[in-house]
Amino acid sequence: MPDAAELAHKPSSSTLIVIGIFKLVTGVVLFGLGVGLIYWHDHEHAKVVSDWITQMWGGRRAVDTALAKLSSIQTRTIEQLAVGSFIYSALLLIEGIGLCRQNAGRSS
Repeated sequence: MPDAAELAHKPSSSTLIVIGIFKLVTGVVLFGLGVGLIYWHDHEHAKVVSDWITQMWGGRRAVDTALAKLSSIQTRTIEQLAVGSFIYSALLLIEGIGLCRQNAGRSS
C-alpha cells in the first residue's frame, strides 16, 4: 500500500488528462503557425496583414515598430521558424496523445 508521501507526489488522472489536452491544443496552434509562416512568407500577404493591423490599431507606435521588425525578417529565417514550429508541434502532439491515452487506459 502506498504511503502518504507517494500519494502526495502522484498527480491525479484528471490532472494528467488536462495537461495532455493543453499539449494537444498547443501542438495544433504551433502546427497552424508553421503552416501560416510557410504560406505567408510572400511579401504580398505580409502587406495585406500589415494593412489590416494598421487599420485595426490606428497606427500606434508599438505596432508600427513591431511591423517594421517583422517585415525585415529574411525568408530563410521564416522557413527556419516554420520548421522549428513543426518539430515542436509534433513533440507536443505526441506527448499530449500519450498522456491522454495512458490516463484513458487507467480509468477503464
